Amino acid sequence: MYDRLALYPSAYDAFVEANDLLAATPAAQRVDRSFFPKLIDRLRQRTQPEWLAQWTPAPPDERAAPVFLIGFPRSGTTLLDQILDAHPALRTMEERDALDQARREVDRLPGGYPDALATLNAAAITGLRRLYFAEVERHLGPWGDSIVIDKMPLNTIDVVLIHRLFPDARLIVALRHPHDVVLSGFMQAMQPNGAMVLFDSLASTARFYAEVMGLWLHYRDVLTLRKITVRYEDLTADLRGEAERILEFLGLPWDDAVLGYAEHARTRAIATPATIRWCSRSTVMPSSAGGIMRLRSTTSPRSCSRSGMGSAMAIRPRSAKWKAAPTARRDAAGSARRWQQSRRVERAAAGGRPQS
Repeated sequence: MYDRLALYPSAYDAFVEANDLLAATPAAQRVDRSFFPKLIDRLRQRTQPEWLAQWTPAPPDERAAPVFLIGFPRSGTTLLDQILDAHPALRTMEERDALDQARREVDRLPGGYPDALATLNAAAITGLRRLYFAEVERHLGPWGDSIVIDKMPLNTIDVVLIHRLFPDARLIVALRHPHDVVLSGFMQAMQPNGAMVLFDSLASTARFYAEVMGLWLHYRDVLTLRKITVRYEDLTADLRGEAERILEFLGLPWDDAVLGYAEHARTRAIATPATIRWCSRSTVMPSSAGGIMRLRSTTSPRSCSRSGMGSAMAIRPRSAKWKAAPTARRDAAGSARRWQQSRRVERAAAGGRPQS
């Protein structure tokens, strides 16, 4: 309400208060906030070339590998999910824990996760694949010849597990400007779990974003992945062009049904808050960078000068509730700089068209 009335400092205070109330609930208090940061650090340290070289070859797939739609919450995965599910050759599974089931099984093995990945033999990999597909079928039912798209943004953390079980799997990586992602995540009322409790402040959200996407950049460097990146800003500016590019990556022909994704979405079960909004729209919406600019308008000239406004964490409304740590501001600033640099490189290499 405050945001719609252009009372942006009051809106910020309201979001802070709402997140503080959610963080104080018994459900949130029981969550181990250190689980994912520790896991990300462990995965980064373990996934080095020397360790990866110890892997035994994976056996042939018994069935076609799924496509994994990953990224970070609030990066546009729901919009992509709706667009792709409208294609008759695709079935999307929206935010189910099929891959988590496989990860938990690996964690029970000697050495735990991720160390046990190096010692998996062909029988163990086949068993984990069957466990994964059993979970997929539990949620989707039989999918016949359709290509399954497993949409779970934070499966980004477990790309190494995806690569171990499905070396030929294709990844669709949803990207969006870090400013928008962090602000949007902070503004959502998340169900408390190990990941969502980290969205209870701008500082924590920015730090988690930097950790997850930093791990993705590491995976990109050390693993041979079949991937395509899709930027939310490009998708909303040229839906057909980006959809054609994704379908080409998946080896599928164009189908006009993808342009009717909004109508198609109304026939599906709703799994995320974003789905509700997309189901009520007939056109895609542009980036919410305006929200960043509005919050910037509430900052003091001194804070703008000191921070350079180079990150979402440089947004400092005139509020006593602002508690962002310098390290979080640096994390988000680094993410924003990498985003801008990658955009320039892609545009230069493609003559203005984004590449995978």
